[in-house]
Amino acid sequence: MKASADPYLEAEKIRGKLLLGKFPRDIIAQFKDAVRTVYASSLSRDVLTYRSHRGLWNKYEEMALLVQRVSGDFYGNIYMPQLAGVGYSFNPFVWDPEIDPAQGVLRLVYGLGTRAVDQHDDDYTRIVALNTPLKRPEVSTDDVHRYSQHTVDVLDLINNVQASSDFETLVKTTPGLPLELFAVRDSEMEKRASQFNVRNVFSWMLTFKNVFTRTTVVEDMREMLSTIAKAYAYPVDIEFAINFSSDNSYRINLLQCRPFQIKMETGEMILPEDIEEKDIILKTSGPIIGQAVAKQIDRIIYVIPSKYSVLTPSERFSVARLIGELTNELPGDKNTMMVGPGRWGTKMPELGVPVSFNDIRNVSVPCELAIMHEKLTPDISLGTHFFNDLVEMGIVYMGVFPGKEGTVFNEKLLLQGANILSTIYKKADRISAALHVADVSTPEMSVFIHANTLNREGIVFQEKNGQTG
Repeated sequence: MKASADPYLEAEKIRGKLLLGKFPRDIIAQFKDAVRTVYASSLSRDVLTYRSHRGLWNKYEEMALLVQRVSGDFYGNIYMPQLAGVGYSFNPFVWDPEIDPAQGVLRLVYGLGTRAVDQHDDDYTRIVALNTPLKRPEVSTDDVHRYSQHTVDVLDLINNVQASSDFETLVKTTPGLPLELFAVRDSEMEKRASQFNVRNVFSWMLTFKNVFTRTTVVEDMREMLSTIAKAYAYPVDIEFAINFSSDNSYRINLLQCRPFQIKMETGEMILPEDIEEKDIILKTSGPIIGQAVAKQIDRIIYVIPSKYSVLTPSERFSVARLIGELTNELPGDKNTMMVGPGRWGTKMPELGVPVSFNDIRNVSVPCELAIMHEKLTPDISLGTHFFNDLVEMGIVYMGVFPGKEGTVFNEKLLLQGANILSTIYKKADRISAALHVADVSTPEMSVFIHANTLNREGIVFQEKNGQTG
């Protein structure tokens, strides 16, 4: 079934069926369960922690529930928008000098926007800097393919559920699904397939390049975000969906808008130039996400890659919970840095450390190392697992690629301080062996971080007290 000429007319037909009682009887029960779930979430651990952290523990706040029609179109047995995502009027994802943070950024997906709102370890959203939408962090075609979206969320009309489908499977099983505006073919893959006589290769990649070059979506989104931010007199984040007609005209549905909790002091921090190599703990040319910062580090929690990589999944979850205990007992005026392999916040412990944001909410600087062991170099997350939380809490994310030119990773310095883990964790086992916790600023020596998010320069170094830094 091809997309209807007017998806809004189709939606009204569905609404009419509901009013006439022609929907399955259990849909009302499902709706009631959804309402209960939303209200129950107000008493979740993360929400209560958030309220306590901001002095809202004893304040009464009423809660409202807004029910919206899902924006989208019908394709056979599925329903979805062609584009959806999240937009920010200020862009903290500055991975290139040409990116202007004031122009805003989108996290864009094909299908339902759930994949842009909620992070998924098995997939990627398209990050679009609105002043230079064609610029990507990836360089090679292979990397573009690897870091593009591969899973699409849709409404399954047969089973009456939200479902996730592999992009290739969705295309092959859904005739009439629009592709050419949103995806391009991987010519290098097709060439290799031809060389090796491989037939029926699926080479489509969701890059959204033609959306940026053949329509004015970027200009409209940039203007929308700017207009709303001016009305709020504050940066904003929005959720949106976009539906296209056959002539590439489109309608943007603004689904949600709220203040974007980011401090605007992202001035260019001048990094020190007279630091001796032997005193550098970490040095990176990016990615760095967050605010420019120069401050003292009091404690470093280091997850040792060689020790962590041999742990079982259960033991890795135990490490994550132990980190939560360590960070949540810290005084609020102390700055803690976390250094560990792979992705902080992953749900898949083989890809990193499966902490929740509640486990690391008191951490000032999470640092991800693109190392695990000799057989695995894990992808780092670019801070996206906790994007809004990192920004709102003033947390600076750093990614380090050991071995990359201009990068320093001095594990010897990370391990030099006395390990104080035993003050909380009394066992001498594989879990304790994988963690090194040190109070690094002492009467004799201090540790500092200088990070320039706009220039993608970051350094963590030690300095004898009494020196000038």
